[in-house]
Amino acid sequence: MLTSKQQKAFDIIQNLIKDKQSSPSLSELQTAFLEKGMKAKSKRSIVQYLNVLEEKGYLIRSSEERSIRLIDHQKISDLINIPILGLANAGHPLVFAEENISGFLKISKKILKNLQNIFALEIKGDSMNKAQIEQKHLEDGDYVVIDKSATNFINNDIILAIVDGCATIKKIKKTLLGEVVLCPDSYNPVHQPIYIHASESFFINGKVVNVLKNPKNI
Repeated sequence: MLTSKQQKAFDIIQNLIKDKQSSPSLSELQTAFLEKGMKAKSKRSIVQYLNVLEEKGYLIRSSEERSIRLIDHQKISDLINIPILGLANAGHPLVFAEENISGFLKISKKILKNLQNIFALEIKGDSMNKAQIEQKHLEDGDYVVIDKSATNFINNDIILAIVDGCATIKKIKKTLLGEVVLCPDSYNPVHQPIYIHASESFFINGKVVNVLKNPKNI
């Protein structure tokens, strides 16, 4: 997993290699970084990015000039980078839903039906561990993929709700009077529904369309 800055650095390197059909020099990288608004006061900072990308398996290089080579370049093109926008409680909505990208998940395009208008959130809590998407439970530490373009919601859809500026994953139910109930779906009986009045600060920021399991939960 790359941070947002590391992903931006990798994209710059990848684009330069594609445009020039050869490995860029440190000077060329420094110029490109500065043009894209990246901090690159010296070639040393470029080398630091290259070291991290090499450690994470995105490229290999030698001590020679223009020796950067992307690893599995063709396979990388078959993947999509989904931004992680923080945490969402699968319990009480206690985590502020600030859209700050904390990193990216690299996922095969074959896993997801929709590749547009999506982002990921990490689940914290156990109030949705009984619920399933694509036969996968929503457990603490998993990542949920959110389709932020979804607008039509029916009872029992699993959604990302923003309540008083806080993010929470719940099942949605609507009463005949128009009230909204955010329901847990958990093996832990401690969790209770959240009842929302139409006049309160509340909106739905998307629908959960997939679950990416944390290795510890597999």
